[in-house]
Amino acid sequence: MPRLTPFLALALLLGCASATQTYAPDGRSAHAVDCGGLMRDWGACMERAGELCGARGYDVLSRDTDRNRSGAYSRRGSAGGGFAATTHTRNMLIACRGTQQAQAS
Repeated sequence: MPRLTPFLALALLLGCASATQTYAPDGRSAHAVDCGGLMRDWGACMERAGELCGARGYDVLSRDTDRNRSGAYSRRGSAGGGFAATTHTRNMLIACRGTQQAQAS
């Protein structure tokens, strides 16, 4: 089982963008697309949006990105060591074109 751990970590780094169905501020059905991660970029978000909406296309309603650096560094005597990690979060709210606005009741 320990041999699978590096493969699982690689799969998490390279995995697909995820999407959650939600509603846009104007009432249209929308999708919140998450394509964060060190090995992904905005192209992963756009690819997922294309899969969701197909030939209709989509409108980008908002785009948010954040880059956080965290880690620790320790120094003992003359030997030093530490780690640092940078995380990237990318989120996009999209609405497929041709999606009807919700009707007020």
